[in-house]
This record gives sequence, C-alpha cells and structure tokens, in this order.
Amino acid sequence: SIYVCTTYYSTYCGAGIYVEGADPSLSNLLVYDNSLPTASSAGDGVDLYYVSSFGGGACFLDSSATLEGVDFQGNYADQGGGVYVDDSSVITMVESHVMENQATDGAGLEILGGAVSLTNTVSSYNSAGDEGGGVLVVDGTLTATNITHGMDEAAAGGGIYVSGTGTATVMNTVVY
Repeated sequence: SIYVCTTYYSTYCGAGIYVEGADPSLSNLLVYDNSLPTASSAGDGVDLYYVSSFGGGACFLDSSATLEGVDFQGNYADQGGGVYVDDSSVITMVESHVMENQATDGAGLEILGGAVSLTNTVSSYNSAGDEGGGVLVVDGTLTATNITHGMDEAAAGGGIYVSGTGTATVMNTVVY
C-alpha cells in the first residue's frame, strides 16, 4: 500500500485587530485579553500538523497604520503578543500603552522586517519566553522616542531586542 504524507499549516493572525493591505487610523481603543493558539507541531500517522500565531492584540500585514491612544493589554500570540508588524508594514504609535502581553517572542511588539515609530508610549509587564519582552526587532526598523519600558521580561532582551539587520534609534527612553 502507498501512503501519502500531507502537511497541514494553520496560521492565526490578529485575534483583536487584523489589518491587511489597508491604512487605518485607530484612536482611543483598548485591545484587551485576546488570545491565539500556541505554536505546535504534531504527527498523526503519515500527516503532519503545524500551528503558528502572530499578533494577539493586532496583526499588521502590508499596511500603514497610525495608532493614537491605543492600549494593548493582556493579549497572547506565539509571535508578537501585543502587536505583530510584517516586513511590508509601517506603523506609527503615539501615546499608547503596551502592557501585560505574552508571547514566545516579542511579547509587547514584534517587528519582522517592517518599520515602527513609537512616541510617548509605555511598555510594561510584558513577558516573552525567548526574545524581546517589550519589543523584538528582526530585520526591521524601530524609532523610539520618550518610551518607558518597565518590568518587561524575556530570556534575552527584556526591554528591547534587535537582531539580524534590524536597527533601532532610541531617544529619551527609560528601560528598567
């Protein structure tokens, strides 16, 4: 008898807010207590199943968005517990809070190749199992002005973790 191995991929993105190919302006919002599945892989006979998740609070794909007074609190995803930004997105976040989010990587915010500008924002009590408790920048760009990172935690880069070709310009910022 012949067995055919089939691989199944389930990808989840944006439990609270999902934006793809759009340029919204969001203001005065609380994005609270949204969760996506934990990353996993399993075999069932000859078939393989993979699950991944991005952006428990918000997921931005191929988008330009402006967020003012938008708070992300208590959200979960494997990547980017609070906010996930892909390689073709540009996000501006002003006077916002990113608090108590959880992820394997990038608990508060994960920038995977995109660009994010943070101004007058608080990042606190976010918890990543691996990298980037507050912010994880992988091959992307972060500009942070007047930011407070307090009690963010991760195995590496509790406040801010930058890797690959990522760049970060950080001004007037407290990391504790």
